[in-house]
Order: sequence, then structure tokens, then C-alpha cells
Amino acid sequence: MLGKGASGSGSIPGRTGILILVVGLLLVEALVHWWFLPLAERSRLTTIGGLAEIAIWLLLFSVLVGVHLRRLPVAIYALLTAGLAIWLSSQTADLMDEFLRQPMWLSVYGEDTARVCGMLLVTLGVLALIRHSASIMHKLEYLSFHDSLTGLYNRRMLQQQSEARCDAPYSLLLLDLDHFKEVNDRYGHEAGDAMLRGLGKLLQAHFRDRGEVYRLGGEEFAIVIEAVDDQSLAEMADDVCELIKSYRSEQGVRVSTSIGFGTRRCGEGLGSVMRRIDEALYAAKHAGRDRAARAQ
Repeated sequence: MLGKGASGSGSIPGRTGILILVVGLLLVEALVHWWFLPLAERSRLTTIGGLAEIAIWLLLFSVLVGVHLRRLPVAIYALLTAGLAIWLSSQTADLMDEFLRQPMWLSVYGEDTARVCGMLLVTLGVLALIRHSASIMHKLEYLSFHDSLTGLYNRRMLQQQSEARCDAPYSLLLLDLDHFKEVNDRYGHEAGDAMLRGLGKLLQAHFRDRGEVYRLGGEEFAIVIEAVDDQSLAEMADDVCELIKSYRSEQGVRVSTSIGFGTRRCGEGLGSVMRRIDEALYAAKHAGRDRAARAQ
């Protein structure tokens, strides 16, 4: 869940109000120091120490503004906003101390206590932000190599794993479900999606110890196994045809599949392999579907 004001134009005033409130409180704090504490050497503000205090204040304030301009989860937004506001309050008092004398109790119990509390909250917020970012990166990495509907590997993973094999041969089966559009048209896309998920699990279980199953998009799947001879590959393709026909969806719907199969030649790229096998797949469809054809 995003923090208040993280999305939607209507929530921007809420964040702006919080930022204005913090700035207002800091100005009040500065005025209190100015009017009610005795004046000392103002030139101390231009020393290295004074300029450093100004730089720290500006840095903290810029981070606070950045927090308000970004989409953050509620808990992280609250921790960073509260921590930076308290820390800025302490830094404002410390900045005033560069050219105004303060009571010892205010320096020790006020500034230092506020600084420690602010730093603690900011630290907790940063740690939470790191965990949140790591979680998002993990999800993005997963989604970049997996099909979001079936959870199977996708085309990008197929490309990566093919390149990782270098020149090593492998056998490939391309599957395209027959007349799958009719399932979506008659029973709805939810039923079609459920069937794709079920078939994905069925294929994954069938090839669990022998190869990897990929969903390339739509109703098209790919299966990669260690290189075998054409006869063994043809028998495997026929088994897959029967396996697909044996599946029955929750609505009692069955489908068949057309398959093209072949083995990668030495030095052949994935694009070339898939073009050859794709031609065999379409040959199987033109021959009547529910069958497999070997790539030339």
C-alpha cells in the first residue's frame, strides 16, 4: 500500500500540507531562538563549522522534500517523514547555536535527544525501504523470466538458457493448441486462462525430470529437452498430443494440439531453430491438426 499522497492528484495537497507544517514549525523554532536567547557572535555562522551545519540542514531538508515527491509505502513514508522532521528540528537548534548562546539543558537534553530520535526513525525507515526495494527487485526479476498467467518460464528465459548452452545440441517441441479461440469465445477468457494454467501444470509435471516447459504467449508452449534421436522425439511428441487430449477443464472442455519438433544443429541460433520447427508446426496444422511434424 502506498503512503498518503503517493498517487492521485487529490492526495497531493495532503502531503504539501505536511511539508508546509514542518517548515512552519522550523521557522517558529528559529524565531524562538532569535528573539528569546541572547545574541552572540554572528560571524560564527560563516566559519567552516557554521557552513557545515547549514549544509547538513539543507541536505536533510532536500531528503524530506524527496520523500514527499516519491511513491512510498505508508509505513516507510511515516517513518522517514517523522524522523526527518525531528532531526531537522534538532539541526535547526544546532544551527542557531552557531551564533546564539543556548542554555546547557537545551543543548544536551533538547538537541541531542531530538537528533537521536530522528536518526533512529530515519534508520528504521531506510532499512524498511531497503527491504521493500529488494522485494520489488525480486518480483521484477521473477516476472521478467516467468509467464504471469501460468508461472512457467517465458520466451526471454528460453532465449537466455539457449545462449547458455553455447553450441550444445538440444531438442525442442513447439505446441500450439488447436481452435483455442473457440474456448475463449464460448466459455469466456477466465475459463481459457484456467485451461492454460491447468495444461501448464500438466506439461510441467510430465517433463519434470526430463526438460523445461515454457509458455511463449497465447496458446503456444515450448518444451526443451536434452538432444535425442528423431524417432524418440517423434514418440515423445505423440505422447504429448495424447496427454493434451486427456486433459479436461472444469467446464468439461477438451482441446488438442499441433506440434512441431526438431533438434538444434551445431552452432545454430535459437531464432533459426524456432523458424524450422515453427514451419513443421504449421505443416501439422495444415495436415489436419492434433498431430506432430518433424522439422527439416
